[in-house]
Amino acid sequence: MQTNRAFVLRHVGDLYLLVPARRNTITQSYLSLNEMGAWIWENAAGKELVDLIKAAVEKFHLSKDEESAVERFCGDLITQGLLEVQV
Repeated sequence: MQTNRAFVLRHVGDLYLLVPARRNTITQSYLSLNEMGAWIWENAAGKELVDLIKAAVEKFHLSKDEESAVERFCGDLITQGLLEVQV
């Protein structure tokens, strides 16, 4: 996985924000993430998707249902172009 370099993660108070660092085709507005979303973003680089999901499940002690939600979230990030699968 690789994060989209058009965005940077900023931690402001209790908020985690993905902020456009340059013009892109996704959005010119910031995106808000929760703690787990920010952790996924910060730890995605160089990992395979299944390994990233497994690491999130272990880090946050998630149930099977919650694991499915993380899979969907990661899929959404990929679909939106915020995370890229490395070939």
